Amino acid sequence: MWERLTHIGIERSDPWFMIGDFNEITGNHEKKGGKRRSESSFLPFRCMIEDCGMIEIPSHGNLFSWVGRRSCGVAGRRFRQLIKYILDRALGNEEWHTIFSHTNVEYLKLWGSDHRPLLALIQNSPHRFNKSFIFDRRWVDKPGFKQSVLEGWAFASNEGVLFLQKVKNCRRTISIWKKSNSTNSEKLILELQDKIDLAQEDECLSSEDLLALKWQLCDAYREEEIFWKPKSRELLFKLGDKNTKYFHAITKQRRAKNKIIGLLNQDGLWVDKEVDIESLAVDYFKDIFTSSDPREFHSVLRDVPVIILEAMN
Repeated sequence: MWERLTHIGIERSDPWFMIGDFNEITGNHEKKGGKRRSESSFLPFRCMIEDCGMIEIPSHGNLFSWVGRRSCGVAGRRFRQLIKYILDRALGNEEWHTIFSHTNVEYLKLWGSDHRPLLALIQNSPHRFNKSFIFDRRWVDKPGFKQSVLEGWAFASNEGVLFLQKVKNCRRTISIWKKSNSTNSEKLILELQDKIDLAQEDECLSSEDLLALKWQLCDAYREEEIFWKPKSRELLFKLGDKNTKYFHAITKQRRAKNKIIGLLNQDGLWVDKEVDIESLAVDYFKDIFTSSDPREFHSVLRDVPVIILEAMN
C-alpha cells in the first residue's frame, strides 16, 4: 500500500488530502501500552509520508483514535491490557496547505466503534491582512536598492534628525523601489527556464548567450534559497547546498502547526471564525494588561536593585 501511494505521490503535483484509518503509526510515541516495536518497522510508513510530501493537518481532540485490550501475561498470570494507538490521521501536501490553509480536523468521541471518527473542516483563509514590511536579503545587490536606502536615510524634520523617522522613511522608499523592480526569484526561475528551453532550438543564438542565461538561472536559484532559509529557521544547514525545497517544506510545516484554527472562549465553547478568534484574543490581552490601579509601589520594589540609572534614561 505504501509503495502504491508513493508511486502516486511522486507523479502528482496537484493538491492532495488523505484522511482515515492508516492502521500504522510513525513511532512508539504514538502508542500507549503493549510491547515496544523496533524503529525499523516504522520506516515504510514514514518514507511514504515523506516521499509524498505529506504534512499533518492541524487537529484538536484526543489523538489516540483507537482503543482496545490485548491479552498478556506476567509471572504466569494472564490479564487484558489497555492499548491506545494514533491510527487515524489527516495529511495534506504543500499544494493543499497553500490553497486550503485553514483546514483542520477534530477527533470526535469514542462511542459506537473502537475508532474515533475524524471530522475535517476544509476551508481557505477567509481574510488576508495587509503584509507588514519585511527586509529581504535578496535586495542587497539589486540595482537601485542602495540609492533608495540613501534617499530614505537623508530625511530630516524641523526638530532635527530622528532615527525612527529615518527608518520609517527607508521602509517607504524601499517599498517604492520594490514595486518598480521584479524581486520574485520564483517567477524569474520559470521565465529563465522557458528562455533556455527556447534558446536550445534557436540556431541564431550563440553559445555565449546561452551560457549567460544559465548563469542567470543559477543566480535565481541562489536567491530563492536565500529567501527560504531564514523563513525555515533552520540554523544547522548552510546555503549553497541546494536546500531550497527542504527550507520551503520546513516553513510550510511550521506554519501549518502554528496556525491558530480556533480558541475556547470563557464559556468553554469552541470558536473557529476569524472574527471571533480575533475578538477573543484582543479581549484576553486587554484583561491581563489592564491596570487595577495599584498603590504603594515602594514596598513592592524596595528589594529590587536599580540597574537602569536616571542618566541612562
